[in-house]
Amino acid sequence: MRKNKILILALLVCLSIPVRAQNTDNNIIGIVVDKSGNPVYGASVNVEGGAVETRVETDKDGKFEIAVEKGQRLSVVSVDKGSTTVVAKTDGPMTIVMGYAAQTIDVGANRTFNRHESTAAVSTTYNEEFNKRSSRNISNSLYGYGLGLTTLQNAASTGLMADPTFYVRGLQSLSSSTPLVLVDGLERDMSLVSPEEVESVSILKDAAAVALYGYKGVNGAILITTKRGKYKTKEITFTYDHIINTQSRRPEFVDAATYASAVNEARGYEGLGARYTPEEVDAFRNGVGSGGASRMYPYLYPNVNWIDETFKDRGVSNKYTIEFRGGGAKFRYYTMANLLTDKGFIKTPNANDGYSTQNMYSRANLRTNLDIDLTATTKLKLNLLGTLSESRIPGASVNLWDMIYSIPSAAFPVRTEDDSWGGSTTWAGTSNPVAQSQGAAYSKGHSRSLFADLTLSQDLSGLLKGLGANFRLAYDNYSNILEDHSKTYTYAGYATSWTTNGPFYTAISGGESSEMGSGAGIDNWARQFNFAGSVDYNRSFQKWDVYSQLKWDYEYRDSYGLNTTIYRQNVSWYNHVGFSNRYYLDLALVGSASSLLAPGHKWAFSPTISAAWVLSEEKWLKDVSWVNFLKLRASFGVINVDYLPKDGSTTIYDYWDQIYTTTGTQYKFNSSYDSEFGSTIIGRLATANSTHEKAYKYNVGVDAVLFNGLDVTAEGYYQRRKDIWVSSEGKYTDVLGVDAPFENAGIVDSYGVELGLNYMKRLGDVVFNLGGNFAWNKNEIKEQLEEPRLYNNLVQTGNRLGQVYGMIAEGFFKDKEDIASSLPQNFSTVVPGDIKYKDVNGDGILSEKEIQNITCLTNASCKLKGKDTLAVSPLYSDYLYYDKIISGNDLTGKDIADTRGLENLTACQKLALAGVSCNRLVIDHMPQSLQEIYLTDSVIDTLQVSGEGLDRLSFPGFYEGDLSTGWGPYYVETEYGVEEVARVASGVAVTKVNHLDVSGCTGLRGLYCDSPTLDTLDVSKNTELLTLQCNGNQLRELDLSQNKKLTNLGCGHNQLTQLDLSQNTQLEIVNCSFNQLTTLNIRQNKGLMALDASFNQLLQLDISRLPSLSSVMCGNNKLTKLICTTKSPVTLLDVHKNSLKTLNLSKMTKLRNLQAAGNRLKRLDLRRNKNLLWLSCRNNKITKISLPDADIWSKGYNEQLSSESNYYRSLFDGNPIRVADLSQSRNYKNIHKKNVINLMNGKYFWWYDIETGRYIRRETKKPVEKIIASKKLAVKDRNWLKRQAKKYGVKVVYR
Repeated sequence: MRKNKILILALLVCLSIPVRAQNTDNNIIGIVVDKSGNPVYGASVNVEGGAVETRVETDKDGKFEIAVEKGQRLSVVSVDKGSTTVVAKTDGPMTIVMGYAAQTIDVGANRTFNRHESTAAVSTTYNEEFNKRSSRNISNSLYGYGLGLTTLQNAASTGLMADPTFYVRGLQSLSSSTPLVLVDGLERDMSLVSPEEVESVSILKDAAAVALYGYKGVNGAILITTKRGKYKTKEITFTYDHIINTQSRRPEFVDAATYASAVNEARGYEGLGARYTPEEVDAFRNGVGSGGASRMYPYLYPNVNWIDETFKDRGVSNKYTIEFRGGGAKFRYYTMANLLTDKGFIKTPNANDGYSTQNMYSRANLRTNLDIDLTATTKLKLNLLGTLSESRIPGASVNLWDMIYSIPSAAFPVRTEDDSWGGSTTWAGTSNPVAQSQGAAYSKGHSRSLFADLTLSQDLSGLLKGLGANFRLAYDNYSNILEDHSKTYTYAGYATSWTTNGPFYTAISGGESSEMGSGAGIDNWARQFNFAGSVDYNRSFQKWDVYSQLKWDYEYRDSYGLNTTIYRQNVSWYNHVGFSNRYYLDLALVGSASSLLAPGHKWAFSPTISAAWVLSEEKWLKDVSWVNFLKLRASFGVINVDYLPKDGSTTIYDYWDQIYTTTGTQYKFNSSYDSEFGSTIIGRLATANSTHEKAYKYNVGVDAVLFNGLDVTAEGYYQRRKDIWVSSEGKYTDVLGVDAPFENAGIVDSYGVELGLNYMKRLGDVVFNLGGNFAWNKNEIKEQLEEPRLYNNLVQTGNRLGQVYGMIAEGFFKDKEDIASSLPQNFSTVVPGDIKYKDVNGDGILSEKEIQNITCLTNASCKLKGKDTLAVSPLYSDYLYYDKIISGNDLTGKDIADTRGLENLTACQKLALAGVSCNRLVIDHMPQSLQEIYLTDSVIDTLQVSGEGLDRLSFPGFYEGDLSTGWGPYYVETEYGVEEVARVASGVAVTKVNHLDVSGCTGLRGLYCDSPTLDTLDVSKNTELLTLQCNGNQLRELDLSQNKKLTNLGCGHNQLTQLDLSQNTQLEIVNCSFNQLTTLNIRQNKGLMALDASFNQLLQLDISRLPSLSSVMCGNNKLTKLICTTKSPVTLLDVHKNSLKTLNLSKMTKLRNLQAAGNRLKRLDLRRNKNLLWLSCRNNKITKISLPDADIWSKGYNEQLSSESNYYRSLFDGNPIRVADLSQSRNYKNIHKKNVINLMNGKYFWWYDIETGRYIRRETKKPVEKIIASKKLAVKDRNWLKRQAKKYGVKVVYR
């Protein structure tokens, strides 16, 4: 028996010998190389359709050996070089080139195609090409790469690299042209992805490439594919980059002497005296001179190069990257850790102990991509990316470059002689860029992000050969925390003038020194969830290759802000058919839904069809040696998009719903003081029968490899964007009565050609490579419901998107002789140094016809006939604007008494007059449609306006006083608290009218006549008047007895001594500040909501029985009594700087803001004012103060005041407080304990002396002697109070 077993075993061994010999004979040896001839490591080679067990991988030399029958096809797949299929040859070693035709094309169908079989227009660039620049992220690596991709460099105010703006095939629509950005097939932020972890970047351009991305792919897509592991390989890579950064194209600014000379020259052209004397110009130039003050010249007459003082020449970046890549027989892995540090250009960032003000950016990335073959039929793919980043900027949010551009070299020194930061009365020290870069501390941002997606693939060939299923689950999360550690600083400077004895100066100071901030909070976050499930069929039948997929894709997105939650879903059926390795046809049918769209219109259907013909596989072309690969392709598709209409930059989310708007005067009843009550009217009309914006995309292309090394891509495309959201205001006249609705009426055509060439040749060990991309894109607006234009040069329709409009400049006017010999410019008064414009239409007149700017409102042919008649031709617009046309006819001192021709403007609703200078202007011939007249930048002795239908007449002026930036009162802190120093204005075109006659405007409802020269005003005939604003005039009396409908009155800054409002029972807002009123009776004004009677001579004021009164401002009067005997809704009360000895606030239980500084109060009881938020009672004679259980010292509220103004120090400064009653408070968790300490230690405070213009320190008299606390005070607060009382020697009693 044993002998038989041995014989059987021997027989089996003999039989196996020929079998092994046969397998060895069928093995082929080959090498896989890339297009440069370099070996491809880790490429998988298998017989097409073969089992996993027969797969082999190439070694480090790119070699492989596999058993295959002659004539079988080999499939070669490389995660970084693409895929290809070749016929096995057994007559010698094979060389398989992974060239241009092998590039991977991914259109979102869960199967990648190579370029040979793809029908889509896609350009791809690989890591070895774009990862040569040590860029901060992948977006900064793509300049010049990607055929069809336009990359625009952006600048950052901090000097660090900013992320670019991308367009695929240029601008495409009136709505948006921003492409979709995908990372591993999901919409993600590419700025968080480092270039080292990216395998390839593909630009998806035509309908066939973006169809499966539904609503989001209409503008093309940028697909970023990250690296993956390779079977049976092992690689470790470490790289370190050290980068020296420089600021390129720095501007050059003139020196101080040149600036001073230019200012003098400009003032001379304006007819003004020189700002700087010759000696001062010389002092700027030389810095020293004769006289006792010569040592101060560098400070009095500085010459500062702000760029050199703020920034250094170079910055440094460092980047560290380690990568682990490989795999076994059933798994693959890729792991990368990356650290980037980027330090900016601040010249002296370490001037402070303990922290740096350098603008910096650092980021750490950790990525892991895993591919696991769980079984022979089940595969798992996991992608994880975690990112931590930190950024730092000097100060809070200042833009140093904006400051440098706005501050001349002669403004002030960097620091004064006493080492204070420099500033001046003209340019505040807060605009000192060096001070902001060193003395304002810093702000810091932290961002955290997680990208995670899991894909499970199941082979269902057991049910049906070629059948499979895929499930993908993804979750992304991003958040950013902002830390504000900025602070403010004081500055000083000099106000200089030149005398016979040399320079004379006055020292000035400003600003406030504060502690570094400690606030932090989340200022941005985003999250998204994706789910996708699909069933696919992938099968090859002899010459046929078939792939079909049915897929459902769901997306949920939410981010920081309002109306940011979005739900989208796609249902798609994708089909790919190939025949004989040369003919290919793709069909995609996609249904998309979005929560953004109107009910009943959320779904849209988008079909796409594309085809390709590989000519190089045809027998009649195969023998052409110089044609290695040649393919023609074409595609057509309709892509829908879920864009919403926009009103300017505001997205309209409820366009389908009829919105009603509430209008009227403000009623300040909430903490923000911004709610309104009034009439309800229809807002913009709702859009009916809305649809989706659509893109009809056509594309033809050629892909080729010629002469064994020349890769060629040529594209031609045409796209029509239709049903774009536009406003229909240009379609309807204002006779509609409400704002016109948005409509899907916009049309934009775009077309272009693209050509990409890349030639590579290997000579021995040297590889030569030369390539380039060329793209020509053009677009044209076909329709946008544009309003009719009188001049063709103002029409946008028919021009390009984003077209810049403007007049053509030919140079500058050199002198008066040059002005006299040039064509007159009717739209402005010309002086030497002004721009000289070209006569575009050749009519010999430079007028509004030459303006190529859509914002120009001058679209009527207007001219004066004779000397005293204003005549206009018919107009097809609702707005007429005369830009200094009348003054251009030199009518100063004359009358314009005839305005016939205005009645022809049958569609005109608004008439704006500018630059009128005449003795008398009469406007009486006006169309019935005219509702408003606006007069600006004019000087008129007598203005007479008549028109029963006129609704509003307005001409702006400003209050006499110092000019500064902004409009409104200018406040500083004084001994008495907050003080208004002067009214200020900037950029307001002043109108002066001495006499005004509006008796003929019986229907007038709004009159705004702020003229500094108007001394009388008769509105007795204007009985329909609702709003009267006559501020800043010279009025001594004002009769309002006939204006019984008046709701809003502004008569501040006049010379009124009395004001009778007894007949104006509908009044809601009254501003009568800055007059000479001694009495004011408002008992009949039951609807009054807000009263400003500050800066008068009032002795007492009764605000009882006014149920709507919310705001009372009567500071800077002579009040000895404020009467409030009934329950009052007042939330703001300002009685500062009066003569009040007592103040009963028990009826004002809703009071939030109390300003009572600078009175004679001895006691202040606030126990019933539990809603109080803001209190100022400084500089009284208060010996006892009783406080409510209210968050008066709210940290956030006071910090806001400290950062925005100079007048907050302490709530109690300047009072001899002996007793502080805190018995209403049971805990101090909401109380700013710093102020409790201020009560105990009696610190000094600062106040502003208006006469000297300086801040003066004043000591408080004595600290508090006794604090009354609650018996129910929390234990921890009781202990804290006990410790503080012991420290400062203050007695504490409990009750």
